[in-house]
Amino acid sequence: MIENQSKSITDEFDEKLIASWLECLDNCELLQIPEGDLSVCLMDNQSLADLHYQYCGDSSNTDIITFKGDPTMEFAGELCISLEMAREQADVRNMKFLDEVKLYFIHGCLHLSGLNDTTDKKIKEMRIAEQKCIEHLRKNGL
Repeated sequence: MIENQSKSITDEFDEKLIASWLECLDNCELLQIPEGDLSVCLMDNQSLADLHYQYCGDSSNTDIITFKGDPTMEFAGELCISLEMAREQADVRNMKFLDEVKLYFIHGCLHLSGLNDTTDKKIKEMRIAEQKCIEHLRKNGL
């Protein structure tokens, strides 16, 4: 399920892209996303910061929050992505907006696959995995 709560942020984003990314990444050996439905919620900065505070005790802005699911309920998890943050960071990093959203999506999927970024070593592993997933999508025309 893809829920776009931030339609005012961008009119150029097609939610169907996320489904195509997920379908392609299902064939990527780096990802072991649990079976079940994956929920993706597209949000603005304030809404995601509110969730960040509610669940993590941190009121700062963030780009994505990943919630693990429950395989017994056939629920893989939920990715809450700030499209507003993606727009801002794409401008700062001189990237395409969709590439920034794709990076956040991949990052969340890697969290669902068991990777984390809590230490410098794990951050480096996460960045390498992100780049491999991006390359996998590119090779498949995404």
